[in-house]
Amino acid sequence: MYAWLFRKALFPLYETYIARRQSISYIQDYKNNLSKPIDELQVIQLESLKKLLVHAYNTCEFYKTQWDEIGFIPENIKSVKDIEVLPVIDKDTIRENYDGFVSNKYKGKNILKTTGGSSGVPFQFELDQESNERRQAVMWRGYGELGAGLGVKTLYLWGANIAPVGAKSELKDRLYHAFYNRKMLNSFKMSEANIAEYVEQFNRYRPEAVVSYVNPLVTLADYILEHKLTVHKPTSILTGAEPLYEFQRLRIEKAFNAPVYNTYGCREFMLIGAECTKQDGLHINIDHLHVEVLNEQGAQAEVSGELVVTDLHNYGFPLIRYLNGDRATKSEAQSCACGSVLPLLKSVDGRKLDVIRTQDGRNIPGEFFPHLLKDYKTIKQFQVVQDTIEQLNVNIVLYEGSGE
Repeated sequence: MYAWLFRKALFPLYETYIARRQSISYIQDYKNNLSKPIDELQVIQLESLKKLLVHAYNTCEFYKTQWDEIGFIPENIKSVKDIEVLPVIDKDTIRENYDGFVSNKYKGKNILKTTGGSSGVPFQFELDQESNERRQAVMWRGYGELGAGLGVKTLYLWGANIAPVGAKSELKDRLYHAFYNRKMLNSFKMSEANIAEYVEQFNRYRPEAVVSYVNPLVTLADYILEHKLTVHKPTSILTGAEPLYEFQRLRIEKAFNAPVYNTYGCREFMLIGAECTKQDGLHINIDHLHVEVLNEQGAQAEVSGELVVTDLHNYGFPLIRYLNGDRATKSEAQSCACGSVLPLLKSVDGRKLDVIRTQDGRNIPGEFFPHLLKDYKTIKQFQVVQDTIEQLNVNIVLYEGSGE
């Protein structure tokens, strides 16, 4: 009942009249796209890409300078393949030319975001308000298709605040999550000593859906199976942030007696793709992004290659042919048995953050360290090395002039 009330009344009221955002229309537009044929989606993608390119050329110093040098005229593109003549960009390119990526129409108006950098290099970028609302809409579409949509009673086993927060902030967070009908369990604090409490909270909350990092969920599943515990059966389980291997999926499904669906995204774009109920690859959100997989020569890869993403709606800080540091393999399948026309990634191959094991029995996912260090502006690069259970070495490179 609450999920229905949330979708039909509470969320629209909050987003439209209180927050004054266009989220509802974006969610509906993206949902409607799922019923369109692939050629119509490709037209939408091309038109969005062309508008973005024209905007980037006219308002971003970096793109204008680069494209003038190679003679690229954005108005002339006839296919998404026409952008393959453009050089790819990476985090270093953006760091070195940061102001040139900020649209002069959005300067000072954008939302600032920071990633911890799974490679150990913190990274900052920006996005405009519409882009933020659109990526949220795409996420809710993907999650909704898998039973974890707006208002659904959902438990998140996810990274939360590491440092203590004040009572006022904690209350605000609790009310916010209660409004969305979800409960947050901090995966960073789960250990051998308290894992039984996590199972107890799970059973007490009785979620319809679960969203979790892979490794903490596998740890929880192993505990349930080892101790032959009976747990509440959710309708669906969604994993993200780490690679999901088939043996892990099977263990989680056995422990919770529920289907497990993999999702893939990154902070720069949020949800890039998600499995459907057939669990045979990740459907790419081509009506929101343009995704390429390149080989070492920079051509479209036939097998595993580097993932290159263009955000079709970030006008405040355009990311065009952006290397996000992951590797992936496109599916050879022309269609999916689920009926969706969204094309498939067969797998994401190179996204792995190792798990740190502590002496007191905790398994800390690699996301802990980017999450911990991302807000330290003096840190240029970091590396976490664990050779033994007793010792953890954190190597840090500071920006020049930032001190010891």
